[in-house]
Amino acid sequence: MRRVLLTLLLLLLVVLPGFSQPARGPLAPGKDLPGPFHPYNVTGASKNRFHCLVSEYNDDPVVLLFARGLDDKAAFGDLLTRIEAAIVRNPTSRLRCFVVFLSDELPQPIADDDKRDEAAGKVKQLADKLKLEKVILCLGSKGDLARYSLDDSADLTALLYRKFKILSSHAVAADKVDEELVKAIMGEVGSKLGATR
Repeated sequence: MRRVLLTLLLLLLVVLPGFSQPARGPLAPGKDLPGPFHPYNVTGASKNRFHCLVSEYNDDPVVLLFARGLDDKAAFGDLLTRIEAAIVRNPTSRLRCFVVFLSDELPQPIADDDKRDEAAGKVKQLADKLKLEKVILCLGSKGDLARYSLDDSADLTALLYRKFKILSSHAVAADKVDEELVKAIMGEVGSKLGATR
């Protein structure tokens, strides 16, 4: 009986609307971050160059977001502004955040300067619109991220990590990027990364 109830509970969790599946494989909680990579930094101290923020942030607590086609999604913008506010309100936590935008139209930012500049301009407009200063926005490529084995069906992959250890992960389609997911991620930013204010 206990096993049946547990199975039913697990099935309900999987089919509940808004339920976020944790990323699997190399991005599962408890795993080490797969390693460094070098996105094109659109904002931040290393803007307009390829730079590894995984290495720069070292042991600090980090929210790492991989995003596809979410630029105009209100809940995604809300998530970024709430993370920005958490960083500002919790300076002693050393919380960091960076977003890597992925696009089939720009498979290799290093190879196509014109397309990269166009994509970077759109990302910069988003940063200006949301008044992001602490949340760094970047452009990435599938090749550079091969070790991360990102789920192609996920439009947002959110990793919370500290000392290169993944503490939480979410991989969701665009229709699941909503207020419920934002609340869940922000709750973990407080409980797992120490941004409690």
